Amino acid sequence: MKKAFLSVLSFIIIVSMLVSFSHGRRYFAAGADESEIVWAQIKRDAELYEKKGDEYSPICVLPETYFVALLESAEEILYKEYVAVSYLDVSGYMKKSDVEPTDFEPVTKYAEVSFTAANEGLSAIMRSTPNHDGDNALALIPDGEKLTLYGPITGTSRYENASKVWYYVKYTGGNKPVFGYIYSYHGIADPIPENKVEKVEKPAPPNSGSDGSDAEPEPDAPKLYGVYETVFIICLCIPAVLIMFMLFRSPADAKGKKKPRNYAE
Repeated sequence: MKKAFLSVLSFIIIVSMLVSFSHGRRYFAAGADESEIVWAQIKRDAELYEKKGDEYSPICVLPETYFVALLESAEEILYKEYVAVSYLDVSGYMKKSDVEPTDFEPVTKYAEVSFTAANEGLSAIMRSTPNHDGDNALALIPDGEKLTLYGPITGTSRYENASKVWYYVKYTGGNKPVFGYIYSYHGIADPIPENKVEKVEKPAPPNSGSDGSDAEPEPDAPKLYGVYETVFIICLCIPAVLIMFMLFRSPADAKGKKKPRNYAE
């Protein structure tokens, strides 16, 4: 019975040692590239959507030649029609066919343009949806106020044969940022220039000299987690070795011990 208990205990210690070792290695490997962002170029003027249940509703149209940050991995979007993205400080979805993932970081990622409220001296109304119907007013924008412009969207017209263009904008003049729509007749949108795509230059490798030649490689800094891991494994091995010694020691070793006197005799 005693040998069986010691065998089980020894097995548990060894298994714990192996699991701890493998888990530590997986942890550092998994977190190696999590901070990298994958940028995707917008192939054509394309809509950014918000998702409500299973339905996708357009927010605005984003300009071609600029970029969005992908919020999902290549494996997650493999069989999807829509991919999660972010543009400036707005998140949403775009059709996978409208974006092209890249392997570089662009210098100019977004079209940073403005919409200036201009309503003949009157305040422009920001609304939650691109239409004049219903109680959807969010804020009154002072005449001449500049707002962050994301893109246009088609909505309702003020009257027959009038423009149906609205702009999705952000107003920061209040207590907190407000996102919404302003009718095109109530302001002036900056023209969006075509993006001149340039890549961010990566820093030279640490082992590269100033003249481009390979410099003397520097020794790697010691990894503390490896030291702690080794000490932990050694501490686990010591009781395992002692248990194995007790299990397999010869009977002759035990005979050398004196039998304790029974004072009850």
